[in-house]
Amino acid sequence: ISSLTYSFDTYATTVNEQCHTTTNGISDPTKNDHKTLFVSGLKKSVHKEDLRGHFPGCSNVIIKRYRNSSHLKYALITHITAQTAEINRRRPINFHLLGPQCRIEYADDNVSIRIRNQSYDCTTIVVERIPPNISDDDLRYLFPNCRIVKYYPAVVVSTRALITTKTTNDKDILLGYAYIAFDDKQQATYVIEHANQYQVNGQLLTVSLYRT
Repeated sequence: ISSLTYSFDTYATTVNEQCHTTTNGISDPTKNDHKTLFVSGLKKSVHKEDLRGHFPGCSNVIIKRYRNSSHLKYALITHITAQTAEINRRRPINFHLLGPQCRIEYADDNVSIRIRNQSYDCTTIVVERIPPNISDDDLRYLFPNCRIVKYYPAVVVSTRALITTKTTNDKDILLGYAYIAFDDKQQATYVIEHANQYQVNGQLLTVSLYRT
């Protein structure tokens, strides 16, 4: 665990509903025949009826558990038209309903490989969006019984250096992040399932299981 490095490939999660987009922007459904969505990281309480409600217009739903992560599920959502699939791919994710690990993308020929390789460290949590002036002890108080593996506090930098929108004092904040570990997966699961309760100085933190 000591060799963990920060990666934006980690599933950053927020409890607030937010739009799911790809790094390449919104794709044009007229240029492909994608009709099936691969929905990963579903919490174990999600059922077909939940998915049919979240993806209106879908024609078929297949939902299964991961072999290596029994507390999570994945689903294949099939649509009659590519346009309907694209609309549902862009739909804001209800993380409260589907779980903070949820991610939506098009299914493709490599989906079976991704399912087999989908693996999480069930005792290690990634905590992101940590505001300035938060100590190790503050994190231990917020996450009882945790062990801090690595902590990278927030830093204040010049906006000129970042070429970002100028603020009133020419400063910007790079929020911190941390890796914390628990002795058993039940404690880590509790953190994920109660993600909306973790705030510091009015800042909602994002928490996710570490993806191996």
